[in-house]
Amino acid sequence: MAMAKSGSYEWRMALPKTSSFDNIDFMSATMSESGVKGAAEIKAAVEALKGATGDDAVDKAEKLAQLVSTAGVRAFCECGVVEGLKAQLGDRATSEAAFRAITALCQVMTFKAEPFMVPFLPNVLAGVADKKSKEVRDAAEEAGPCIIAICSIQASKNVQPFLFAGIAETNWQTKMWALRLLGQFAEQSDAPFSRTLYQVVPVVSSAMWDTKKEVKEAARAATLQALNTCQNRDIRPFIPAVIEAIENPSEVPETLHKLSSTVFVQSVDNPALSIAVPILMRGTQEKKIESKRRVCVIADNMCKLIDYAHEATTFMPELMPAIARLAEEMSDPEARQMANKALKTLKNIQESAASFEASKTMEPEQVVSIINDAIKTTVADNWGKWISTDKSVGMSIEYAAVTLSGMIAGMLFVEEDWKFHGLCPYLAPYMSESESQAVCKIVYTQCYKSCVPIETQEDEHDEGEDLCNCEFSLGYGARILLNNTRLHLKRGKRYGVCGYNGCGKSTLMKVQAHFDAPICHPDALHARMQTARTFSTPRMLAVSRRPFLLCRYPCSPGKSICHADLRAPTLHTGHRQRPG
Repeated sequence: MAMAKSGSYEWRMALPKTSSFDNIDFMSATMSESGVKGAAEIKAAVEALKGATGDDAVDKAEKLAQLVSTAGVRAFCECGVVEGLKAQLGDRATSEAAFRAITALCQVMTFKAEPFMVPFLPNVLAGVADKKSKEVRDAAEEAGPCIIAICSIQASKNVQPFLFAGIAETNWQTKMWALRLLGQFAEQSDAPFSRTLYQVVPVVSSAMWDTKKEVKEAARAATLQALNTCQNRDIRPFIPAVIEAIENPSEVPETLHKLSSTVFVQSVDNPALSIAVPILMRGTQEKKIESKRRVCVIADNMCKLIDYAHEATTFMPELMPAIARLAEEMSDPEARQMANKALKTLKNIQESAASFEASKTMEPEQVVSIINDAIKTTVADNWGKWISTDKSVGMSIEYAAVTLSGMIAGMLFVEEDWKFHGLCPYLAPYMSESESQAVCKIVYTQCYKSCVPIETQEDEHDEGEDLCNCEFSLGYGARILLNNTRLHLKRGKRYGVCGYNGCGKSTLMKVQAHFDAPICHPDALHARMQTARTFSTPRMLAVSRRPFLLCRYPCSPGKSICHADLRAPTLHTGHRQRPG
């Protein structure tokens, strides 16, 4: 079927959008006072859709898509394509052809159509539930996956509100398709999607209790696709058991037993907690004390590995009172002791979160203002007028602002992602590559400085040659001493390592003739106390029975010892220094 072809995972993977500008068409939209070339023909093609059905609707939709592709993205607004489709979707007699046009535009224009097609998701979710026309339903079912397929991996804030609203509807077809589309988006977005799991899990898990079989199956599949975006290797093996426990509460004790037997070594972040906390909350309602005790063990073990305390603040209002209640009501003294231990860990997390400034968020309207100002100061002077007068430019900027607002909320401050997935692709039709990158740089810098706490901001502006700028982990025996820690050294500066007894200072600096798992190129560190050189790309280090990783080397022969400056990992990784 056409739906399977256009909405399939393989079709998505074939779409030409990667972390590069190789397939991005810059300056493809002619910015001219005379308007869009071929405007009259495009307007006529939109009108021709009215009343078309079946193969005729498909043919006319494809013709419209080709015309818009030739004219450029400005045709969406300047030629009335968006408004025309909106009007036709409001009438059942013309909605089939409108859905066919949406499908064709997505397939022909791919990612360039994203800001203009995503707002049609509510219409699609209404169309799949049309009770009188099978043709309308089929057309809507084909259009939905096509819209999701052209979405940026960072577009969670653009897409999810529409899908959440569809899941909340009473019509079962709308619910089912909203869940399917959410699962599709989770698969293609992956890691960025995981930053929204705290919002997604309650929505999809509640749908697993729906009375309609089709909705329950779609909810189960969407839950699996959503949870699989979690990057925590310790908790990923338990995802099927967690889903089974959500679906069947009698499985909660067994799932708690599996989780409590796990040795967590990877840092715990918000996505991992989003998966574990719902099971913990259910475990606090169990009758058996052993299950309640295991809840406390899991909470204590996981929370000790939280690097950035604010990752847990979302769950504290419900988790802390539940653990405190267990500490008071359980009759077993050992279980109460475990509950108090977990409660102390949670309080430490809470105090750490209170003592450190949290990252700020930005509303889309604020981001729009920053983008507009950056364009006015970067691009040619006469270009600024298009911001307020051209509707296509306005829609693209507003859509990009929502995307960036979601990235800020998810603490996703990797500059490459902002450039290749967050802003430049939406500015590309209207300006050159150099101009779009200059605008993106200004927007990123301003948002970063405004939202990221000062103590966690990178010191890229400091003068001096980089000697090392990487992330690493350090282990000794069965202990993880440093996890995902950033090391940034500048040549010619002196650094020191500070910490309490036994935290791993000597282990970090101890000279080893042979490294178990070096993170540097053989030429980067000489094993015989020679001059330190630049580190190469780091790797995650395996836990060894001997200390490993770095040596104490002089900055240059005859000069003083250069120590490592261990900073908290940068905010865009989602981690900071472990509290306590």
